[in-house]
Amino acid sequence: MMRNIFNVIAITVCLFAMMTTITSCEKEELTIPNVDEIENSGNTSDNDFGCSYEVDLTGVWEWVQSSGGLMADTVQQEQLGYPVRLEITVSSIKRFENNDLVYDAEYRIEYAEHIDGYKFGVLFIEGIDLTYLVHDCGDYLFLDEQIPAGYRHFYIQVY
Repeated sequence: MMRNIFNVIAITVCLFAMMTTITSCEKEELTIPNVDEIENSGNTSDNDFGCSYEVDLTGVWEWVQSSGGLMADTVQQEQLGYPVRLEITVSSIKRFENNDLVYDAEYRIEYAEHIDGYKFGVLFIEGIDLTYLVHDCGDYLFLDEQIPAGYRHFYIQVY
């Protein structure tokens, strides 16, 4: 059931982004670190962005944007029209969309090592068939869907 919700959300976001023309006011540009460069550097310890293969997800995370998908597009909160946040404790993860609870589940992180030598965490959420590569970069969090044409979700820690 949760997989269906994610599929519906992903399809809805993709269609919404394709069908909507967005006008925006001028505001400060958010600089999002490139996690691919961080991963492929071979570093297994902290670096310029504070990324580490050892993951601590506890806190409240506000979704900023997602990029990828079949059309290799980028969807931002302004386009979606409502806030998305994760509230994560040491054992559970809650996802809210427009302040409505979408799920409350237990999770686990398993660590692996890439053939190139860098290490990474894989996030498994109870009841959800989708797994994510996790990149904990201090105040930044990247969750990469592990499916063909998956999205990379970018969050900022707010608490």
